[in-house]
Amino acid sequence: MFYQGQRADYTCEILEGGDGRPIYRVTSSEDPENPIVRDSSTGCWVYVCSKVNERANIRKPKVTISGTERFGLLESNIVRILEHLPGAEACYKYKFKYRAQENVEARP
Repeated sequence: MFYQGQRADYTCEILEGGDGRPIYRVTSSEDPENPIVRDSSTGCWVYVCSKVNERANIRKPKVTISGTERFGLLESNIVRILEHLPGAEACYKYKFKYRAQENVEARP
């Protein structure tokens, strides 16, 4: 049940998609049986914010939010860990921030 002004906890997950792309899932502590699943982190959070605004009777023409930030993907420690995962060098379009460029295998 939703009570205006009450906070909810959200769990953000990045899952492996069937086509090699990630799937993003946000689950609310208020409704754990109905997670929001999208192909982008921002898509999840735009949906969450739209629903919160709708329930709070707030009318905004457009919801803007950084799903990347909400998923914690801008945190320096998270970026550092992701850059050192096996296979990270295969992300040839990505510009590494913490991993030494000389340690990155040759890219196409």
